[in-house]
Amino acid sequence: MDSENNGTKYRTMIDWLKVEDGRKKQVYEQVAANEGLPPVAIEKDFWVTLVLESVFELEQAENMVFKGGTSLSKGWNLIQRFSEDVDLAVDRKAFGFDGKLGSSKRTRLRKAIREFVLEKLTPELVNNLQEKGADVKVEVWESDNSDEDPSTIEVRFPAVTESVKYLPPRVLIEINARSLIEPNEEKELTPLVGSVFPQLEIDLLPVKIPCVLPRRTFLEKVFLLHEEFQKNPDEMRAERLSRHLYDVEAIMDTDHGKEALDDEDLYMDIIHHRKHLTKISGIDYKKHLPGTINLVPPDASIKQWKDDYREMQESMIHGDSVSFDKLIDRMKELMERINQLAFK
Repeated sequence: MDSENNGTKYRTMIDWLKVEDGRKKQVYEQVAANEGLPPVAIEKDFWVTLVLESVFELEQAENMVFKGGTSLSKGWNLIQRFSEDVDLAVDRKAFGFDGKLGSSKRTRLRKAIREFVLEKLTPELVNNLQEKGADVKVEVWESDNSDEDPSTIEVRFPAVTESVKYLPPRVLIEINARSLIEPNEEKELTPLVGSVFPQLEIDLLPVKIPCVLPRRTFLEKVFLLHEEFQKNPDEMRAERLSRHLYDVEAIMDTDHGKEALDDEDLYMDIIHHRKHLTKISGIDYKKHLPGTINLVPPDASIKQWKDDYREMQESMIHGDSVSFDKLIDRMKELMERINQLAFK
């Protein structure tokens, strides 16, 4: 296919990889100015989409789904937050594990996932990216924490734009074998650089990726925040977490948010899953029930959350976003909705 800038549109991400760096930088800057984002965000969004395409083209991806905040923006267009990294859920049933996982089963599952990531997924992903002409460096990070899945794949790309604190020139692929993969639906994803300015002769074809339904992601984020605010003050984090407040606020009044709070079975299923498969020490899971949900940072850490949100607004959110004070008011409103539910 002719990919030169002579009136023929760039149709695939492989075409775009072949474009001269100076031209790429110019286009990233133009799209960034239109979107109100730093140029590196547009560049990283392209690489996030390319990595997703490259993963889900593999045979090893048949038991995987795309989940998390990036799926809300890339797959469902529910939030105007830049695509950061890639969260993938792997169906543990494909590895022979089902039901409740005791300590012994968790250890065996961690070993199975580690072998899968190191010996199958990563080599095949590297090969696929290289065949596309992507000049990347790939490394696998391993966690010794028994409460975490063992491997994260780091894909470092050759940036032509300047990085910022929140957006290093890499894509992290987090592999989770203890997440729920249902319900999910196939969605079409297109990088921002290929969907904003058709007159730039870039009209990248979308890629189809199975994405977890937003109502599950919404509840997962509600519980994640609630769990964080249960922790002791010296264990509580704020950095890079305000995005969950933003995501929850953006979804709470949509049909997806309303459906989540109407679905008692889903609500209770996620609590059960978090208690038995992703349990955090010191968290009282009885407090996940309506009546005791808390979505507001404690006074001792409110400044850190406000600072983190401001930084995210500057580097990750394109489009409008509410003020931090309004965000907290909205969390109080959502807390009231949840705590009035009659789930038991």
